[in-house]
Amino acid sequence: MKRWIFFVLVAGSLLGLNACKKQENTESPWVGLWKLDISRSKLHEAPKQETMQIDTASKDSLKYSIHGTSDEGKEYTENYDGKLDGNSYPVLVNGKELGKIAFSWQSDSVYTAQGKGLGGSTLSETATLSDDGKTITIKSREGKEEEETAVYIK
Repeated sequence: MKRWIFFVLVAGSLLGLNACKKQENTESPWVGLWKLDISRSKLHEAPKQETMQIDTASKDSLKYSIHGTSDEGKEYTENYDGKLDGNSYPVLVNGKELGKIAFSWQSDSVYTAQGKGLGGSTLSETATLSDDGKTITIKSREGKEEEETAVYIK
């Protein structure tokens, strides 16, 4: 009988550890490589192509990089790595600070952001992940300009 109890305790412990490990390895559906779908986007100046790599996306932090080619053929990068603690963190474009953005986690499928450019311009943004996890739609407005929509697909 003691052997059976020992086996149950060991098996239970191993199953518990395995469940914890699986939970730790569960990756956010936001994480991955996303491609801008220009045909579904409504942008003032659409690039020739653009991809967004999201490395971290949680209630605590967000880290992404964007690589693209402008409509004029110039390559560009944008990088952001910040916490979701109410503070603003720098956005770098081609290695230079363009401004600062404070992201806020609203739910598993929505982030919002408020930003300020170095010249004083403002930005508000809402990023929404589709229910199937295959599309991110970002609606943004700079100052009083008309709202833009960028659609990324996985």
